[in-house]
Amino acid sequence: AAVILDVSGDVITPGTAVPLETGAVFISGSRLTATKFFVSYVLTTVARGVVASVTGSTITLNTPANASNNNSEETSCATLVDDTTVMMAYHSAADTMRLVALTISGVGFSIADDELIDSNVSGPMGTPMVSKLDATRCVVNWYNNVAEFDCKAAIVTLTGGALTPGSILTYSTGAASRFYPAIGALSDSRIAAAYVYSDTMAVKTL
Repeated sequence: AAVILDVSGDVITPGTAVPLETGAVFISGSRLTATKFFVSYVLTTVARGVVASVTGSTITLNTPANASNNNSEETSCATLVDDTTVMMAYHSAADTMRLVALTISGVGFSIADDELIDSNVSGPMGTPMVSKLDATRCVVNWYNNVAEFDCKAAIVTLTGGALTPGSILTYSTGAASRFYPAIGALSDSRIAAAYVYSDTMAVKTL
């Protein structure tokens, strides 16, 4: 479901929740404008997305559509260029890590590009995450549990609707470095990553 949370000081008041498609899992959201946001999720084995419109504390979900060219297990999304482009990372059912550039048009969207990032990612939890760096670049984060549960990241550039991935960085390795690494851009030249290390939570900058 999606819901608006109104904030007053340190008090949070929820609005009325609006259900997504029945069976939606691995849900991620990203701001488009002050009155519009994008939601990505997996329905069965399909990455889906929907543009949501906001009036006050009321959410109106527009028509959902498929958001990738491949079957998917997990998704994560981030807005790249104001309200016109969303980058959605997903772990495909074929055990690859991929990134999609979605072009937003009004209350709908279309797939601009669907690019392979890592060809060898074991499931079921590749745990993708994407964070905006600047108007043309984002960082994609995931872990690869094929061998040593490596935490990985790559910079991807969007040019004229086409995605170009940079080289893959392995920033933590070993069985203790597994499960749900998270990443966020502090600026266009510094990234913070959090991950499990020796059964404790660790944080580093990239």
